[in-house]
Amino acid sequence: MPLCIGAQWGDVMPLGRRIAAALATATMVGAALLLPSPAFAESSTVTVGDFPRPVAISSDGTRGYAAIAVAGGGPGRLVEFDTATDQVLRETAIQNEPLSLVFSPDETRAYVTGEVSGLIDVIDLESLTTVATWTVPPVAPGDNGRAQFLAVGPDGALYASVRNQARVVRLDPVSGEVEVSFNTGSLPAGIAVGGGYLYVAVSVGQTVSRFDLAAPTTVSTIDVPTAPATYYLALSPDGSQLWVSGYTSTIVARVDTADFTTRFTVNLGARVAGGVVAADGARIYVPLENANAVAVLDTADGSELGRVAVGADPRFIAFVPGTQWAWVSNVLGASLSLIGPPIPQAPTDVAAVEGEPVSFSAAARATADGFRWQRSDDGGATWVDVPGGTDATLSFVATLADDGALFRFVASTELFGSAESESALLTVSPAPVPPAPCPGAQACPLPATGVDVAPLAAAVGGMLLAGGLLIAATRRRGIRSRARR
Repeated sequence: MPLCIGAQWGDVMPLGRRIAAALATATMVGAALLLPSPAFAESSTVTVGDFPRPVAISSDGTRGYAAIAVAGGGPGRLVEFDTATDQVLRETAIQNEPLSLVFSPDETRAYVTGEVSGLIDVIDLESLTTVATWTVPPVAPGDNGRAQFLAVGPDGALYASVRNQARVVRLDPVSGEVEVSFNTGSLPAGIAVGGGYLYVAVSVGQTVSRFDLAAPTTVSTIDVPTAPATYYLALSPDGSQLWVSGYTSTIVARVDTADFTTRFTVNLGARVAGGVVAADGARIYVPLENANAVAVLDTADGSELGRVAVGADPRFIAFVPGTQWAWVSNVLGASLSLIGPPIPQAPTDVAAVEGEPVSFSAAARATADGFRWQRSDDGGATWVDVPGGTDATLSFVATLADDGALFRFVASTELFGSAESESALLTVSPAPVPPAPCPGAQACPLPATGVDVAPLAAAVGGMLLAGGLLIAATRRRGIRSRARR
């Protein structure tokens, strides 16, 4: 089953007001926000324009999808991009102000909700076209449901929180018909499904409800201190941890699902926008809206391991399934950022002449905060660090002793370790030997032909002399002719 993450993150404030609020918050916080851990620059982005929101990655990690809000009304956009080349491949129109994005288990369909419309678009992923648009039926006449957050269960069933009807519905993933209704008693927000349970963040108050999927009326509710209201949920892949955060809150809380109790809370000092738990359950990545960063926490005790700098207003995040890489959508940055272990880009081979300057360049996708150049003179069997080679560019003057040397770099981060690049070959040719000077007036043979230049020079001189005499004679005839007139 694909890991469909990023579907439940976002808030329900309309886009225009959210942008204004985000800018105001960023202005208030500004440079005064102190990060307790080092921040590393992003090194890989996909520019998608407008306001990217939920993002999801295919199970094989090759394709990504971002649902994008467009200012000024009109339809939104669903963009498909290549995760290896960072290139946008295709796009199609969807509901504007998209809030949630999930795949069907076989990844033939994607489901997208519109935050304002409350409709659900059904996208055929092979053709990337909308094949249906669903409306949650009314509970009372004229009370059409406004679907907000989505989740897919292990059996492929589609779940949607319906805020204005105070319920979560299970939908047939083919027809969109409501199969089961879970009454929350108040406004439901983020949802998660796993371990035979449906978890619902109830945004009025600070509570999380847990429904037994086999008995929808059986519900347990706990208080989770994530003031002002619980809003976002992230369930670990094994279902043992439920992470909860609040709307406009700086707090995240871990709930242990075995006994359904709050284990601890963490105050990150910046506005939290949900999060995603790594495949091994050891880390959670938490977008921080007004810090333009993603915090990485140890799930065992909530300690912060570090932060990764990303674009403006990060709010939605999705893991590449089974890896430490995640894509982050930067709502006000019109881009997606890739964070995780560095992915070095191979330097290119260089050919030079002895005495010429040469350069090799280092670059890496995902996260890298440092480079270290290495050299091998035995065909790659052993490698040694290049003294002083810690910049992105390695430059020096080539000598014949450098001919055949291999160069590579190590990209590293404190958060995600290091990775080595492929090697590049340096080929150095001897400098050309200049011809010996001609002694005195001795005739010099041409280097390539061996032709004696003396006769050629004499012939050229004779031609110049004859030409000069002819010009002089012509001028004299002209002068005499004018004089006779």
